Amino acid sequence: MARQPVTDSTASQQPARGTSQPQPPPPAPPAPPVPAATQLSEANLRLALAEQQLADARRQLAEMEALLQELPDIFERKFQQRLQPLLERHERVLEDNRQLRQERHQIGPQRPEPLQLPPAAMTTPPARVNPGPTRWSFLGQGRQRAA
Repeated sequence: MARQPVTDSTASQQPARGTSQPQPPPPAPPAPPVPAATQLSEANLRLALAEQQLADARRQLAEMEALLQELPDIFERKFQQRLQPLLERHERVLEDNRQLRQERHQIGPQRPEPLQLPPAAMTTPPARVNPGPTRWSFLGQGRQRAA
């Protein structure tokens, strides 16, 4: 005999036997409304945090602007530090130059003697090495003149 479905109210709450489909859970009750005071306090916290971040950003900006104002002086000092040894060396070289010129002036003007060659070197002409043919004879090799 075939079974008739039961129309009892308790039968609709229980899954039918032999089916593997679970019933969805009942819907969750709506969340209780958040009191206005709690929303206001969260907004105040977010506002205070934003104001703190703004104050930090302004402080950092002021520090960077102050540093930017100091940069020309910093570069000038660094340039002077690197230039000082070069200037001192330049002064030493100028002083050495003045001293050498003064010594030369005290010695007096002297003309260098001309270079004297030994007498044998002046009478004997230098030996010439035969440089080979003076014309480009190799260009004409293998050519025949037309008669």
